[in-house]
Amino acid sequence: MTDLLTPPPTPAEVHAARLVAGLSQPAMAELIGLASYRTVQAWESGQNPVTPGSWVLFLLATGQHPGYKLKSRAQPVQSTASSR
Repeated sequence: MTDLLTPPPTPAEVHAARLVAGLSQPAMAELIGLASYRTVQAWESGQNPVTPGSWVLFLLATGQHPGYKLKSRAQPVQSTASSR
């Protein structure tokens, strides 16, 4: 089984993975919960490294993780907290 964390991507790998997913920089940022697409720009230009959690989340959300795939739930998860 592959580790959930993957080696850090190069700027070119970030760019290529985004294109494979068919996403713009703003769409990628929104998908993984970033405040601004400028973070994606910084990753793709090599100004800042991608955080491991953000990279794994992106790979999982786009079906590109080498060892894991997300599965749909058959039933929604029910909250165990009681409403008051």
